[in-house]
Amino acid sequence: FTTQMGSSVFDTKSNQQLISAFPNPANDFINIEFFANNDANVNIIITNSIGENIKEFSFKDLQSGENNLNLNLSELPTGVYIISVITKSFTKSQKFSIIR
Repeated sequence: FTTQMGSSVFDTKSNQQLISAFPNPANDFINIEFFANNDANVNIIITNSIGENIKEFSFKDLQSGENNLNLNLSELPTGVYIISVITKSFTKSQKFSIIR
């Protein structure tokens, strides 16, 4: 079971934080929302459907709490991708599509 807390999404059964990626399908930009338990450096990796890392974003010293990042995907072709949000304390992934 999941619940919306502000704009962050949590799994209430395990109290684990999930990421929210929208719009999905995306076009040129995608927003990523997640909750950081403490100040964190965040890496975001975009992987294609055959497991190749296509694009990486790095953000330093994000504040603890809710974070919303807007990522430019305009150079990626139409397809299905996995977006992974990686911090010291968690790694979460979500599938999304790009449609042009």
